[in-house]
Amino acid sequence: MSHSFPEKEYHIIYDAGSSGIRATLASFHTAHSDSAPKALKSKTGDPTHVEIKGFGYDRQASGAEMDYRLRNILKEAFETKHARGRTIDKEARAIARLNKEANRVKTILSANTESNVMVGQQSYVSSDR
Repeated sequence: MSHSFPEKEYHIIYDAGSSGIRATLASFHTAHSDSAPKALKSKTGDPTHVEIKGFGYDRQASGAEMDYRLRNILKEAFETKHARGRTIDKEARAIARLNKEANRVKTILSANTESNVMVGQQSYVSSDR
């Protein structure tokens, strides 16, 4: 490992897949020891110990659920701005576009804190969603 952990650190590692979310709690600590086997030593010279403290999962909180919630946020914003009190729930083409855009935004927001949203010719900015 190229990073050393002079003090024990705890990290939660998330894996948000399409069928559920998993979280793992791990501790990292670099052992400063001259007696460690050479094969275990990193580039810094000391081995890093990784210990899994626990894990959990939720099959209901999934990528598909995230798409659904993002689509509803986009739908509400679109209806507020353009539908003038009407709903677009029965407009299959509009819902399909919102689903596609929600999936694209989810992918962008997995690595960024802000994304531009485009539905047809309309542009919105989604941040921290």
